[in-house]
Amino acid sequence: MKTVRNFVWMIIAAVSVLWWMSEPQLLSSTQFFQWRSALIQYSGVLSLALMSIAMVLALRLPVIEQWVHGMDKAYRVHKWLGIAGVSLGVVHWLTYKVPKWLVSAGV
Repeated sequence: MKTVRNFVWMIIAAVSVLWWMSEPQLLSSTQFFQWRSALIQYSGVLSLALMSIAMVLALRLPVIEQWVHGMDKAYRVHKWLGIAGVSLGVVHWLTYKVPKWLVSAGV
């Protein structure tokens, strides 16, 4: 189970590094809206990556079953990846919508 956890963290790190490399101007930015836009993109990309890993686990391939040492463990990893992916998807959506709601409410 530890190897699966490490693999998931490596995927998250790789996606994070690739995303960061695609946004090099973000390091020199001091504007709030550029950071907000970057957070929206990053949360969406991470959510998509986690949901993609969960979908691969849902294929129930024998190779994956052997790698995680049983389908019960694959289901557990699938469940937690799904929860994390949906949570990040909600963060992605709220980061986009809440400022617009606050402006329309006059705050």
